[in-house]
Amino acid sequence: MKSREYWEKRAVQRKLQAERQAVKTADEMLADYDRAAAAIRKDIGYWLGKFAENNALSLTDARKLLKADELREFRWTVEEYIAKGQKNIDGKWERQLTNASARVHISRLESMETVLRQHVEELTGKRIEQTESLLSGLYEGQYLGRAFDLQKGLGVGWDLQRPDLHKLDKVLKTRWAPDGELYSDRIWKDKQALVSELNASLTQGLATGKPLQKIADGLAERLSVKKSAARRLLYTEAAAVTTLAEKDCYQDLDVAEYEILATLDSRTSAICRSMDGKHFPVSEMKEGVNAPPFHPNCRTDTCPYFDDWEELGGEPMRAARDAEDKGYQLVPAEMTYKEWEGRFVKEKAVENAAERGIIEIVKVLAEAPCTIADAKVSGYLLKDGAYHAQEFFDVGYTPDDAERLKAELMAAFDESKAVEYKTFPDGAVHFCIYIELGAVKKRRFRTVWRRDTPDSKPRFITAYRKDED
Repeated sequence: MKSREYWEKRAVQRKLQAERQAVKTADEMLADYDRAAAAIRKDIGYWLGKFAENNALSLTDARKLLKADELREFRWTVEEYIAKGQKNIDGKWERQLTNASARVHISRLESMETVLRQHVEELTGKRIEQTESLLSGLYEGQYLGRAFDLQKGLGVGWDLQRPDLHKLDKVLKTRWAPDGELYSDRIWKDKQALVSELNASLTQGLATGKPLQKIADGLAERLSVKKSAARRLLYTEAAAVTTLAEKDCYQDLDVAEYEILATLDSRTSAICRSMDGKHFPVSEMKEGVNAPPFHPNCRTDTCPYFDDWEELGGEPMRAARDAEDKGYQLVPAEMTYKEWEGRFVKEKAVENAAERGIIEIVKVLAEAPCTIADAKVSGYLLKDGAYHAQEFFDVGYTPDDAERLKAELMAAFDESKAVEYKTFPDGAVHFCIYIELGAVKKRRFRTVWRRDTPDSKPRFITAYRKDED
């Protein structure tokens, strides 16, 4: 058994590892905010200038209907939005865009509100994808990393199951906060509030006769001030998922108690100082109550706690006495993480996966050259009432088949079969792949993908039935 200092040191290292991952994702997310702010400044500035007379536009004039040439250009813009695609939780925005492109009467103000909403929708979609990717990766990395530290510290190891999609989905749906809200609920509320604020700011600027460029600048600045709140939510959710991984690891490896390990410096909160060094039963471990995060941006962590360090330390391999019966093996001090992972971590075949039988979904996800957000499948493709959901139900899928459909889409992705390429001004590339999908009968579906940068994996946008012409 390693010393107490070993456990604390390893916990700190794992926590720093998680924080680095969160910071990297936050940097990417804040860069997206900056890009969205610049796009709003540019696009709204363009439309304000187009509608203005003598560099001025009153609220009364903004409420006038689009002229024929303005309506034609607005439709082109909306059609580009639809083709470009974005991640929507329930598909409502896509239907609204489709309806907007078909309207004959729409005001100038409404057209600019549509442009604002589009940028917020795109930003929100990326934000959800980034958060899901971070939290899923954090959970698996922290669970396995801490299991490695524990087994190495104990000197013995036994087989563990790599977290699969069922487990990761459960983690992402854990309502750990006192108000019971998920991270996706908070992001959704942020989106709704931001859209309302931007629309109000636009209307107010027109009503007060503010210079047009200042209106556009003000909208961009309003978006930029939301960055700190987005980063705070990301860090807090990352801390919560780290604790969930620790808790599951402790339970799976029969650790009875854990200890609170605060980061003690000038920024440490009063509650974290008061909790530092306390230990609790793992069976009673609860995020925000007796385990971190205790507050937004919480940096506190946990480590295993053993009641009698000296007694346990005197018999470092007591579990090895039952090695033949329980499948335990020695874990040498020089064993690397890769060696440990290869020996003790087992992949899990998940039922209900794809046509070729049972797929090791985790392996599919790790090796797939594309990304698909969970909420895109469960909250849109297979959600009752969503725009294309019935097309999937007609071929045998049910709302419970989200993991299966996601795995089938990833397994069938083959960019060599891509068609209908389109490049957008921001450098992003949009393309389609036709795939045979179905649980009880196969039908042809058109899947739409988008590569945001040359180095990024294509991300899934949408899919719908498309029979041969």
